[in-house]
Amino acid sequence: MDEISYENIDLFYYHAIDIDFFRLSSILEHGILSKEAASDLNIKYFYRNYTHASCKEQYISISHFPQTIFRYYRIQNELYDFNTNKITFILSGNLDALEKQSHKKRYHYTNERHISYRINPDDILGILIREIDANKLISDIAFNVKYTDKEFLEFKVFSTIHFFIDYFGSFGNIDTIYNLIGKLREAQITGSPDNDIIKKIVEEMRKRIHGILSIALDTKNPTLLDAIQYFNQNRYPIYLMNPYDIQKLGNPLRDSDPRIERLEKYTTITKSEFRKKEATDKKIFKLLSKMSEDGCNIYFDYLSGSFTENDYKILQKIKQLK
Repeated sequence: MDEISYENIDLFYYHAIDIDFFRLSSILEHGILSKEAASDLNIKYFYRNYTHASCKEQYISISHFPQTIFRYYRIQNELYDFNTNKITFILSGNLDALEKQSHKKRYHYTNERHISYRINPDDILGILIREIDANKLISDIAFNVKYTDKEFLEFKVFSTIHFFIDYFGSFGNIDTIYNLIGKLREAQITGSPDNDIIKKIVEEMRKRIHGILSIALDTKNPTLLDAIQYFNQNRYPIYLMNPYDIQKLGNPLRDSDPRIERLEKYTTITKSEFRKKEATDKKIFKLLSKMSEDGCNIYFDYLSGSFTENDYKILQKIKQLK
């Protein structure tokens, strides 16, 4: 594939998951699955990492990041900003992606698309993580809880345990986890506060996952990058990113905004015009961020897509600014 960068970011699609090694392993082997596809393939322990799924059972949610968003990195680098403690898969730009379905109108994510049923392993082009996350310890990030759905939390706990037992042969002594799950159920029945119990469950799961991977990777302090390389087994290239650059693992990342470097070479007059243009683009970006779901194509040329009355008014303001 073409080497990914912020200059050609719009040639690809992206799908991000939390730090979840069952899901990582499953995706590497089977591709990215909808719930329907996972059921058809009889994938054990399949779950989504959220309870209020933003797409129906037969769809997979992916993202597209038009270059407009990255014209000025300092406005908003969504690919970077929204991927803290995430594993992101770079996907082929030739996927048959659908616009967001009608049941998703309430979510208003203008860069979101849908793929029906399954994304095959051949359509995965690489794995992308933030450089700042690469060296984080497994014990700090390996198990996350997004929602307050206690039934889902319990299901995720035991699915993760069973996956590690199947994959590595052990998950260590889980008596403490069983005890905490019992306390969580009791708190649900009595209506007692349970935040501390959930925190302890997360800490215990991270400790156990860290311990298993320490043995498997033969290192005292396994990191996110260590774990990804272990499960990936060189199937896909791994990329690191910072706010200014994306590079394949092993290549240095630039540590400054190339715009600013170029600006220093310009005359005072050119700099002034440049800053005026930057200020205008910031206003346009703020206007675009208010666009409703009907205007989800607005990033491409400011003219495509069907607009609501409010969108049309915003479009007129953008034309005036341009």
